Amino acid sequence: MTTQRQPKKSQEEVIMSLHRYFRYVNYLSAAQLYLKENFLLETELKPEHIKERILGHWGTVPGLNFIYTHLNYLIWKEKCEMLFIAGPGHGAPAVIANLFAEGTLADFYPELTRDKQGTEKLIKMFSWPGGFPSHSNPGTPGAILEGGELGYSLATAYGAVLDNPDLIAACVIGDGEAETGPLAAAWHSNKFLNPKESGAVLPILHLNGYKITSPTIFGSMDNEEIRKYFEGLGYDPLFVAVSNQQSVVSGQKEEASKKNILFPLTRGEGGLLETNYEEKNQKSTLPGSLSTHEQMISTLEAAYQKIRSIQKSARSSQKPAHKPAWPIIVFRSPKGWTGIKELHQKKVEGSYRSHGIPAQNPHHDTSEFEAIKAWLESYKIQELIDREGKPLPDITDYIPERNLRMGHNRHTLGGNVRKDLKLPELRMYAVDSDQETLSGSTTVAADYIRDILKLHDAEANFRFFCPDETESNKLQALFETTSRAFTWPLQSYDENIGPAGRVMEVLSEHTLQGWLQGYLLTGRHGMFATYEAFAMIIASMVDQYAKFLKQSSRIPWRKPVSSLNYLLTSVGWRQEHNGYSHQNPSFISNILEKHGPFSSVYFPCDINSMLVILEDCFKRTNAINVIVANKNPMRQWLTIEQAREELRKGLGRWDWIDPTGSENPDIVLCGAGDIMVQECVAAIELLKQHAPEIKLRFVNISELTALGIGDERLPLAMDNDAFYHYFTKDKPIVFNFHGYPGTIKQLVWGHESANRFSIHGYQEEGTTTTPFDMLVKNKTSRYDLIIDIVFRLLDQNTIERKKGLQLINFFEQKLKEHATYIVEWGKDMPEVE
Repeated sequence: MTTQRQPKKSQEEVIMSLHRYFRYVNYLSAAQLYLKENFLLETELKPEHIKERILGHWGTVPGLNFIYTHLNYLIWKEKCEMLFIAGPGHGAPAVIANLFAEGTLADFYPELTRDKQGTEKLIKMFSWPGGFPSHSNPGTPGAILEGGELGYSLATAYGAVLDNPDLIAACVIGDGEAETGPLAAAWHSNKFLNPKESGAVLPILHLNGYKITSPTIFGSMDNEEIRKYFEGLGYDPLFVAVSNQQSVVSGQKEEASKKNILFPLTRGEGGLLETNYEEKNQKSTLPGSLSTHEQMISTLEAAYQKIRSIQKSARSSQKPAHKPAWPIIVFRSPKGWTGIKELHQKKVEGSYRSHGIPAQNPHHDTSEFEAIKAWLESYKIQELIDREGKPLPDITDYIPERNLRMGHNRHTLGGNVRKDLKLPELRMYAVDSDQETLSGSTTVAADYIRDILKLHDAEANFRFFCPDETESNKLQALFETTSRAFTWPLQSYDENIGPAGRVMEVLSEHTLQGWLQGYLLTGRHGMFATYEAFAMIIASMVDQYAKFLKQSSRIPWRKPVSSLNYLLTSVGWRQEHNGYSHQNPSFISNILEKHGPFSSVYFPCDINSMLVILEDCFKRTNAINVIVANKNPMRQWLTIEQAREELRKGLGRWDWIDPTGSENPDIVLCGAGDIMVQECVAAIELLKQHAPEIKLRFVNISELTALGIGDERLPLAMDNDAFYHYFTKDKPIVFNFHGYPGTIKQLVWGHESANRFSIHGYQEEGTTTTPFDMLVKNKTSRYDLIIDIVFRLLDQNTIERKKGLQLINFFEQKLKEHATYIVEWGKDMPEVE
């Protein structure tokens, strides 16, 4: 059976259909905010038909509807693959209305049929318990960004199109959102997008002039200022504008005479601003002029052709593209367009008063109710639907085919297109568990990741993200097989950088996080390495992403995506010259405070532990994994097999350190973090020399949620029997932790053994000093551990008092010797080094 081709329509008929679709989705959007009954205005609207709790926002909605309307037409016409990202999170009513109008919602929610019953359910569901929330979320088909926390839309869009050569991400950016730091940095993503191998982003700056209560920066700029701004960023700005005064169309390449053409507007049917267009008569009265619809049609087409031209040129040439000027559309429309014009003698449409709910008190204010009534009636919904409540055929004429609808874009369900990562054999990188061998974990990790890149060279579905610290973190082996991505001009002496690079480096953690999120949610794999102290820059972004994953796991049509993997290096304990500003382990605490079932924090104690942890993280899905590792050479403790077994449980008893004492210890020493483990083992060795009668057990923590005692939220949480196997039933526990002591207290809080823990960790003490002095300042050094151990043994009457006091005095004297030595020599004592 063949599909009958639609008869060719005139330009006026096309615009008529688009305009009526625009009216339809505007009505659906406004009705979602207000109505709980009489959804299609079949009877006269009354106050009792309006929701008691009126939630949501209106100001950005009509502009989003207009953009979506015309993107649909472009896709229908060009048969192109496009996804939609709405930066203004408050525009959810528009996204939902368009997904309903194009028929996508019914494919995921069968009760939301495009008829009277489905329309009524849709309108009532918005911001209603059990319905759609006020922001796009994983329950919104086609969404890979919630948008509630502003600033992340553009970076996410760029991440989505990396290595997706046919995909275009249409990214709508609110002019308020454009003021955020993350968004401002994300504009530079165009310098990293290689048109040979990746798709394209079409940014659409939705410029309606106002934030919650004040004008936006871009709203106060004229077109020429905006043009210069974006041209300086390397874009080709195209303008479409709608206002009560004028409509403007212009583009970078147009002659000067066309840069500021004015088109008078008239008030049209349905309360809409129209450009000399009489829908009622179904004919154009535009002698030589463009309507607002025609402007958007022609501008989107120009942008699309510019994108395809850049890609065609790059893909047919052996030379890299030289500063391709990607198009950006600046769309001016009044805030709250088509809504209430004036209320209480104050301007609403075109002002900040339309940002949220323009009329919030219709149940008690007659004038507000009448304004809402007139507003909803102005769309004349009954003219747009048939007796069954279905939109009339001409309204849906230019909705794309099912597989091309933005709500159905296959990339937005990344779990459906994801392929497992090919991983090298770990034995190729393993080292002997020789405690005298000094090797760096990140150096060997780089070899492993380098070879993952090699295995995926043809498939191109793995990238490495890092803020200009790849070599600083001793991961330079990656450059043996790839380079840093960059498409703008380079100097002859620049190294390891070029258009085809798969290492994404930019000094904006927000942009990197957005890139990686977009990359993962569209079905690929990646890793983010950064200095430990500055991971907190993206902590809120990660929390938003974790919420997205949590909600996704409850939605059956959202299949698991690859894990979000972090490698935190340049840890505060070895910050060397950087000083106090580079000392902050807060990211660990932030991750553990939330989303236990899929958030894990790993502390590899050596190279083999690092390898098995990397392998495990790359195999996981719907997870957030944080690996914390010192980049400097360290001693090696475990074989690959021992490391695997320890990771399976999340912790391990190192009985081989003191085989006799570990069986029935006087005290348990525990470490989490490679440097902390080093100090624990050093403390045990010293105690063996000075007090061999003390029986010790050492426990290494490789995955921190293993300590979530009795907490079913955590993947490796222990029951009491397992806990006693490691920590005994009654012996003191001295814990040396990489991060804040409060993090461990939170994990063991409420357990009957919590009072047995003495926790050492980062106490916010630091400066530019020696590595060992950092440990001393925070009381995590081997000497501080020994002093604490002896005090606890004295409390237990496990050690003879005189001997115990002698030991304490001896190691306190060691701390004094250390303080004197580093001031005189500028380095740690030889016995420490």
